Amino acid sequence: MSRKLKVEELESRIAPSVGLWSFVQELLATDSPMANVLQSVVDQNTGDVDVSGAVDAANSAFADAGTQFSAVRDTFTLSDSIVISNKTADAIRSLFG
Repeated sequence: MSRKLKVEELESRIAPSVGLWSFVQELLATDSPMANVLQSVVDQNTGDVDVSGAVDAANSAFADAGTQFSAVRDTFTLSDSIVISNKTADAIRSLFG
C-alpha cells in the first residue's frame, strides 16, 4: 500500500522547519524596525496580510535600489501549514538583529 505525502510532511522529513505564522509571530514580538513594519501589515490575531500595504512598504524600503515589487495575490493569510526551513528562518532572523 502506498500513499502520497503532503508537502508539509515531505518538507519536514527533508529539513527541520518552522510554521510561517509561528515564525512571524516570533518576529512581531521583537523590538526592531522590521518588526514595526510587520506589525503594520500583519493582523496579529488572524495572520491576514495587508498585501497592498506590504507591497508599498517593500517598495519604500528598496526605492534607492530601483527595485519595484508588485503583488502576486490580492489576499494572503499566514498559517503554520506554510513552512519554511530552519535555515531560511535563521537567515531572516539575522535581518532583525
